[in-house]
Amino acid sequence: MPNSSKHIHSKAVELIEQSTGSGSIARLREYKLRAEEISHSTDRSYNLIVFLVEGVMVVNSSEGLGRIVRQGEFFFIPISSYVSYQALSSCRFLIFSFERLESTCDLAYLRELSQLPVQVEYQFHAVAIRKPLLHFLKELAGFKQMMNDVEYQRVKCEECFYLLRSLYSQEEMLNIFYPIVGKSVDFRLFVLKNYLNVKNIHKMVELSGLKRKTFDRLFNYEFGLPPYQWVLRQKAKHIRYELSETDEQMQDIMRKYGFQIAPHFTRFCREYFDATPLEARKRLRMEKAQLQY
Repeated sequence: MPNSSKHIHSKAVELIEQSTGSGSIARLREYKLRAEEISHSTDRSYNLIVFLVEGVMVVNSSEGLGRIVRQGEFFFIPISSYVSYQALSSCRFLIFSFERLESTCDLAYLRELSQLPVQVEYQFHAVAIRKPLLHFLKELAGFKQMMNDVEYQRVKCEECFYLLRSLYSQEEMLNIFYPIVGKSVDFRLFVLKNYLNVKNIHKMVELSGLKRKTFDRLFNYEFGLPPYQWVLRQKAKHIRYELSETDEQMQDIMRKYGFQIAPHFTRFCREYFDATPLEARKRLRMEKAQLQY
């Protein structure tokens, strides 16, 4: 298979780079939650690496519901995903947020991971923070006055990802960052940023600047599925989260994800959740209430 970048003509590269916000600034920020406090992330425009330095929390996200994360663990939430944090005890955590990794080495590393000869069945999970990285994170707490300095943030974010690359094997990193690992990192980011903001695949093709055949070929090469099928699976993850974690009206959820009439939404829920929307919401909330933390 030839390098996927050859499928993208120069104008498309320019459009895709503009849409991925290649000039965005990565940030490391510290947060605290009191016991029993719940925080919902409202900004879905960044990838998040969440490092839990103190406490125990339950994480609910588009990637997985009811996952317990303990002190000394971290997890990854890809761009466009919902996430909420429920503190089971007082928690202190740092979030490394980024749209696109700026280091050429880091981008090359993500491309290298996509070439590993291993089959990954991705599942959202927490990973132990190894000691050198834990020391680095704890030291950041002593430099709060520097956290608003752009250059300091840039250096520390690059250092953070360098430690991740150094301390974890390629197979481990592939399992952690699977949603953003790709042969064409910019194209993958373009899709992840835009698939929920366009009415249909045709609109996303127009936004990319690619011809439809080229877009479909590149999409299949990158994601392993036709665009329409992949988008439906992504929508199912987000709808599952909304049914479980929010009180949004069914009509609002239906419209948000592009369903024009209720029967189409019901058919979708039956296919992906084996239940009607109301039945799925009831079952998901019952399962949540039965979880023992």
